[in-house]
Amino acid sequence: TGLKGSYDALEGYPSFYNRTQIPVVLDDGRELDAWIYHIDEEQKEGVAHGDWVKYLEENPR
Repeated sequence: TGLKGSYDALEGYPSFYNRTQIPVVLDDGRELDAWIYHIDEEQKEGVAHGDWVKYLEENPR
């Protein structure tokens, strides 16, 4: 299973962020699974100059 469509597109999955499902406990004690988006160490070549607009222009998806 997984998230498809707008959330993945917003977070750049799978070309930028990775996605992992993790268990969480809510304040009321209920447990459920949630998705987190993250960048792994090996992906951190990233945006050295800090300009995201420039990066996206140079690296279209």
